[in-house]
Amino acid sequence: MSFERATVSLEVNGDAVTVTVPPVMRLSALLRDELHLTGTKVGCDAGDCGACTVIVDDEPVCSCLVPAASVAGAKVRTVEGLANGRLSDLQASFLRNGAAQCGICTPGLLVTATAMLETNPAPSEDEVKDALGGVLCRCTGYRKIVKAVMEAGEGRSGGISSPGLPAASAMISSNAEEPATYQQSLAGRPEGDADCVPPYKADGGCGVGASVPRLDGVQKVTGADRFGADERPADALSVLAVRSPHWHARFAFGDLAGFVRGTPGIVAVFTASDIPGKNRFGVIPPFADQPALAEGRARFRGEAVALIAGERTAIEDFDISAFPVTWEELPHALTPAQARDGFADLHEGRSGNVMTEGFVERGDAAAAIEASAVTVSGALETSYVEHAYIEPEAGYAFMDGEMLVIKACTQSPIMDRDDTATVLGLAPEKVRIVPTATGGGFGSKLDLSVQPLIGLVALKTGRPATLVYTRQESMSSTTKRHPASMKATIGADRDGRVTGMVFDGDFNTGAYASWGPTVATRVPVHASGPYFTPNYRAVGRAIHTNGPISGAFRGFGVPQAALMQETLYDELAGRLGIDRLDFRLRNALRNGQPTVCGHVMERGVGIVECLEALAPHWRRALGEAEAFNAANEGRKRGVGVASCWYGCGNTGIPNPSTMKIGITAEGRLVMHQGAVDIGQGSNTVIPQIAAEALGLPLSDFTLVHGDTAATPDAGKTSGSRQTYISGKAAEKSARALREKILRFANVSENARLGLDGAAIRVSEGDASRTIELGGLPPDENGFVFSAVESYDPPTVALDAKGQGKPYAVYGYGAQIAELEVDMRLGTVRLVKITAAHDVGRAINPLLAEGQVEGGIAQGIGMALMEEYVPGRTENLHDYLIPTIGDVPPIETILVEVPDPEGPYGAKGLGEHVLIPTAPAIINAIRHASGARIERLPATPDRVLAAMRRAGR
Repeated sequence: MSFERATVSLEVNGDAVTVTVPPVMRLSALLRDELHLTGTKVGCDAGDCGACTVIVDDEPVCSCLVPAASVAGAKVRTVEGLANGRLSDLQASFLRNGAAQCGICTPGLLVTATAMLETNPAPSEDEVKDALGGVLCRCTGYRKIVKAVMEAGEGRSGGISSPGLPAASAMISSNAEEPATYQQSLAGRPEGDADCVPPYKADGGCGVGASVPRLDGVQKVTGADRFGADERPADALSVLAVRSPHWHARFAFGDLAGFVRGTPGIVAVFTASDIPGKNRFGVIPPFADQPALAEGRARFRGEAVALIAGERTAIEDFDISAFPVTWEELPHALTPAQARDGFADLHEGRSGNVMTEGFVERGDAAAAIEASAVTVSGALETSYVEHAYIEPEAGYAFMDGEMLVIKACTQSPIMDRDDTATVLGLAPEKVRIVPTATGGGFGSKLDLSVQPLIGLVALKTGRPATLVYTRQESMSSTTKRHPASMKATIGADRDGRVTGMVFDGDFNTGAYASWGPTVATRVPVHASGPYFTPNYRAVGRAIHTNGPISGAFRGFGVPQAALMQETLYDELAGRLGIDRLDFRLRNALRNGQPTVCGHVMERGVGIVECLEALAPHWRRALGEAEAFNAANEGRKRGVGVASCWYGCGNTGIPNPSTMKIGITAEGRLVMHQGAVDIGQGSNTVIPQIAAEALGLPLSDFTLVHGDTAATPDAGKTSGSRQTYISGKAAEKSARALREKILRFANVSENARLGLDGAAIRVSEGDASRTIELGGLPPDENGFVFSAVESYDPPTVALDAKGQGKPYAVYGYGAQIAELEVDMRLGTVRLVKITAAHDVGRAINPLLAEGQVEGGIAQGIGMALMEEYVPGRTENLHDYLIPTIGDVPPIETILVEVPDPEGPYGAKGLGEHVLIPTAPAIINAIRHASGARIERLPATPDRVLAAMRRAGR
């Protein structure tokens, strides 16, 4: 800021501080930029998310709304001030209860809860919710946060001193020109973490089945995690993207050279003409169509057309209206119906704006439906849903000799490297991606955002370049969940057996491809739900519009399709006079039955077990609803159920992951794993699998992860693939390493291993020997024993009728929603959600429960409130996501039906958990009120309109 500066003296975390800053500087900026206390996170700069909360004179405040001048003489406490050599009771409780996932909101929650506990040390659940209602979390579902705060208030979480923490702090170089590999020592495990003993039972809680606290959790609860905006080289240029204000427009630039010369602090402007490589990228190479900077024509509102690079103050003060660009608005289409009704093709070769079409056919669906005793049909529409992660996209780039290094938030470092290299005309080995901590992703951070933009500036200027998206910029320019327009018909015989199904869906993929091809392919595969459907025909289309780009969002279109199918299942059960849960059990897919793609799984199909686990809860809920409704007129209670299945990994195409594990001559056990942890827990679960397979305790491991120059390709963090696929690669690598050590020691597979300094202890029965590591020759990585193994699921590509083996492993689940509908206002109050999910084997039950709860919270948002309206809801004030008060009690039932392909039988989980929530809620609304919802979200006005249509 170029305002007049003032001297401000205050106390921060007990230390006297004096700074000279503009008096209107935000307190958040003062703390982060002047005092380098980056534990205070910034998610919106508008007071909407609460991530920046600090305590000022004993009161929690959003520091992004507080001017520096107003804290003169004040006492300020940040998350860094909560621990003094040992975690506070609250921080320890968060860690133990799994209350932090990605960690971006955790400091704000901790600070706010600390302020409450200091005045109310034994709060009720409602008091906790009231106190934390202003802090948003997109990952956890809040239930573990509530539990952690209440347990800390009850004094059940003694402080933990740093040397004994479940994970030591990460070691990250503070030298921005030389980003060190993100390394994590797992030393200092609690006592009792003994050697893991064959047959690979993880004694001491070190391996499979143990609820090990998150290994990167200490950084999260102390605010030490470094996210994309938390590092900035001292000499870095700031980058500002010039974006289209129109849905569809041609544009032309004025005198750019004169603009640079005449604007103090501006160093350069870059346009598409400055891009040295191929100005096209995309997550699916055959469909790559998105320019890093648009070339004369912008296809959606928010598309980047130019970059302005300058000194920080100049960029922060720049008025974007002063940039020399003119716009010519063009006709635009925002819905698939508009785009297919004679609208000009947005991309050459995609006639009618149909980007691609997925198709699955088995049997004769039309004939089966015609012959059915009962048929039901329906149509349903869903809206854009914003990912709303609390961390906007951010990162910086710099040149390290001839190597371009990019540190940024991401879910897919190898894909980022390859696409960025293509855009910038570099060989992939000349680009290094070092992921920062990622503050939520849910699919959107699979796509490139800042990477090619800051890479271009660093490459062209030779100076580091940094870019942090504003909240508005993040929401307007990044991907969304696909809006869907669907219709379906399902038939059944008189015994309640489904005979056939037809599904048709148009999915609004926006201006560019992104993950549209995946959605169009996945939807027909999954639209039947986890049920035996002998005759089936499904079509899914990805349609281009001038709307926001639609991409990956926790389920790739399957949650939308499940809404269509599960609501019709309720209607079909009603027409047949069969209990809705019994109807689903009657039709649930079983071992040995073919899926709609003809894939027969002889083992591992767990949907029946999930539904059976819900049966007692279903009977209780129905009984309570009946009693409630008999006693109440103005409010009615409803109970809904829905199921899900989800294929883990890519659909019928290669999907490998590679892991490397080795032991150095000094006795360090090092695991190189490139699976990015965006909060789902791969930094913990994958080492647990490796520890179990290797037969050494988790405390012996040092992790090297998140660096394309140091870790093998573990694939992207999406498709619920990391626990299953990267976990399997970790298991194979650890077993191979163990086998090499046992062979060297000439002992059987039943031997026990232990690390003892620079030696390995090998014991079998009463005999033991020691392998002195210092005398062994190291390889090029410094390892004296090592193994690198890969795993690629055995799939079969789909044929022209969608028949094949699209996934080797599926996850299954079912949920019950209990709620109340205000019959006059149309409002919905959730009472409880019960979720049964088949995880195959719960590698870490604590983290699995956290995934279930977080997915349910996002499903609640999709069902009841979340509707991204292009151009109108580009902030966290107008765009509503569930708060701590919106999520009811959740009961999680982890079902374990092992799959022979998964590591120790494990299946993926992250995406499955969201799928049944919205349809269960919609079915419960209909049960309570008679309202058949035809467009989501089910806002009060839509519920009332549906009630009127139903004659209620």
